[in-house]
Amino acid sequence: MPIIQNKLKTGEASFRSSRYLLAMRWYDKREVYMLSPFHSEEFVETKRHYQTREIIKKPKCVVDYNKLMRTVDKTDMVISTIHSQRKALKCIANKSGQTNPLRLTGRHFPSLYTNEKTKRKNPLRKCVICLKNDTRSGSQYQCQICNVGLCVTPCFGKYHTQLHY
Repeated sequence: MPIIQNKLKTGEASFRSSRYLLAMRWYDKREVYMLSPFHSEEFVETKRHYQTREIIKKPKCVVDYNKLMRTVDKTDMVISTIHSQRKALKCIANKSGQTNPLRLTGRHFPSLYTNEKTKRKNPLRKCVICLKNDTRSGSQYQCQICNVGLCVTPCFGKYHTQLHY
């Protein structure tokens, strides 16, 4: 980056360019430095100041950058929240001793349990919630994603919505 040493007031910019590259320093609330291979020293009118109602002029490379980065920032924001939620669920699961922390997320549906090893027409699987609460334990249904036997009501809903069932 070439050295641009003059003091700037708010809204002013200083430019240096070679044949293929523009170096810019612009002062708004703080100094902004940019390198651009395809912009010129052009200013663009953006919007009016909310108090003084004066039209604000910004360098075209700053306006283009802000316009393009808006979608990138939104995407990064969404991705970071998803990642942190998954991390939090893993952390909660590890502290509570649960074996499948992702059971609280996603779309889970009950399905009939089939087992080719047994000759029973309607094989049963032990419901994990009923076992924990010492009640009935046989169920024909399971969650295929979690690979656990569950009664359709109310155990399936409890297992997938409550941390401590």
